[in-house]
Amino acid sequence: MQLTPAQMGMSLLLYGSLPMMPYDSRAEGIARGRQHLILTTRQDFGYNPLAWHDYLVETNAGGYKWGNGHRSYAKAIESVLADHDWQQAVAVAESESLLEELTERDARRRHEAQQADLYWSGKSRRCPKCNTEFKSVQDRGQCTKCAHVFYASHVGSAK
Repeated sequence: MQLTPAQMGMSLLLYGSLPMMPYDSRAEGIARGRQHLILTTRQDFGYNPLAWHDYLVETNAGGYKWGNGHRSYAKAIESVLADHDWQQAVAVAESESLLEELTERDARRRHEAQQADLYWSGKSRRCPKCNTEFKSVQDRGQCTKCAHVFYASHVGSAK
């Protein structure tokens, strides 16, 4: 199943998960859907799938109408708006400020990855597979001898 960025966001908003993107809870998946739509469109229509759908159909932002995938969403929107479990998941997402929490968590992870890249760049490393010594370019290392790929921060430095 191929989805455009907007279709992926809308699917998460409606269903709370995708086969390739399971989440701990439906509420988290729904919040991720909203986050994805905000990042894709630079708009925010909250947890209102009908408002998102109308905007996306009008603008085709994020390739929403590609492959006519958007046509199936009208019926799904009607279904989730009548679904008590979906409404409860949205209430949890709102009451626990999941969107804000997920956005902050993502920012922390990006910062940590940037810090790891800065720290490990240029350091002597040993490949965990063949023990060849080489210098890391960033946190992600690739052995110059055996081509093994790994995160430099996950193994010890060369002695």
